[in-house]
Formats: sequence, C-alpha cells, structure tokens
Amino acid sequence: MKQFTQLLMPLIFGIAFMFINSLPARSAETSKIIATVAGENITQEMFDTYVKRRGVTELNELKPEEKKAIVAELVNRELLYQVALKDKLNESPLVVLEFDNIQRNLFASAAIRQAVTSQGPITDKMIRSEYDKVVSTQSTKEYKARHILSENEKDAKDVILALNKGSKFEELAKTKSTGPSGKNGGDLGWFRNNQMLPEFTQAVAKLEKGKYTTAPVKTQYGWHIILLEDVREAPPPTFEEMKNKIKASLSNQRLDKYINSLKSNTKIEIF
Repeated sequence: MKQFTQLLMPLIFGIAFMFINSLPARSAETSKIIATVAGENITQEMFDTYVKRRGVTELNELKPEEKKAIVAELVNRELLYQVALKDKLNESPLVVLEFDNIQRNLFASAAIRQAVTSQGPITDKMIRSEYDKVVSTQSTKEYKARHILSENEKDAKDVILALNKGSKFEELAKTKSTGPSGKNGGDLGWFRNNQMLPEFTQAVAKLEKGKYTTAPVKTQYGWHIILLEDVREAPPPTFEEMKNKIKASLSNQRLDKYINSLKSNTKIEIF
C-alpha cells in the first residue's frame, strides 16, 4: 500500500502542478527544459516547484544524485500523466472530484498567501513585541510532580484514603493508576503551567512541596491525585527559540481576521 501511495502521489501532484503552471502569472515555456517525455517538456520551473512542494527550500543544497532522482520522478510522473489522458482518466467522476478538491486547495492557499503578505512583512520588531507580551504572562516556575489517575471519583477517593493511612504514593501509582505514567510511579518529570491542562496546573500551583491533593482533580482524562515533589525557577524560552512559532502565530492571527471579515460579508448556510 505504501509503494502504491508513493506511485500515485506524484501523479496527483502532477495534476496540481500542471494547473499551477497554466496560470497566467507564470509561464513554463520560458523555463529551461531539463527532459522530454514523448515530446512533452519537463522544465526547470516544474522541477523547482516540485522540489519546494516536498519541503526543500534551498535548491542549491541538493546533491547531484538527489537531482537525478528527482528528475527520474518527474519523468515517471509525466509518463503516468500521459497514460491517464490517453485512457481518459481525467473524465472519471472520482478524478474530476479529486481535481476539483486540489484546485480549490490551490486557490485557497493562494488567497491565504495574499491575505497574509498584503499586510506587509512580519518584522523582527513585531515578533519581538509579541515575544515580550508572551514572556511577561508566562510563569517562570517549573513543577516536578507525580500523579495517580483514576477512571472515577470513588476510586480516586479510595486512593486518597490509602495515602492518608500511610501508603506510599509511588507504590499506589504503580498498582492503581490507569495512566501511562503509573508504571513509573506516576512520575511526570518537570513541566510548566502551559504544558498541562488548566485544571491540573491550577491544583499543582496551590500545593506545597511534599503535599498531595486532598480531593480528586477532574480533567478530561479522569480523576487525578497529584503529589508535588519540587518547584524551581526557570528562565523563559529565548527569543530565537520562540521566533518561528510567534511568526506563525502572527500569520494565523492575520488569516483569522481576514476570514472573519469575509464571513461577516458573506451569506453562509450550513445544512
């Protein structure tokens, strides 16, 4: 199945890329020809687009053998494309539907790029400003804790009763916890507030070191009994560590704002 998927994907992408190359903004005819298949040209522009689609941003870093392999893929794609046209697969209802989906995705992606870039570049100054806001609201504390997860409140209360009678938290976690950390005595290691569910971190923040929650803490996963083992101050992530994430977040904010503006001016019915 994996090999079959690998064989089909170039053909699917080929249809998409053929559509891209048919747009008036760019012309493949002026691009360098790197191969021909039954008289049909495979151009440098098609090569570059294909490679970038696969996540390669620095084309000059490709090794000669890698370029050769990619050209071979493009030749195979063109062969399959020509067979598909010869056999009129382009008239198949399933292919027409798939092509329609690809076309809509391409146009939507183009609209996204336009919406984000039309507002100007996202500068380091803008990212730095957002970074300062994020860091100022983040807790500088890290917690080291263990927990015992129960499927229902009664079982969780029974665990607390056992702890009150002197049972060891780590041993109870191994025998009573339904969570994956149970086998390790419920050890969760070090974590920050934003790495756990809000209900969980709120309970942890109220605990003293060495104490456990005297009432079960409910989350979407079940009922927790939490033991806080240690607390430490930790520096926030550096600007460089968060730069790409913040840039993506700012782009998403622009996109959300744009889409919401479209929705506010468009009649939409969902049945």
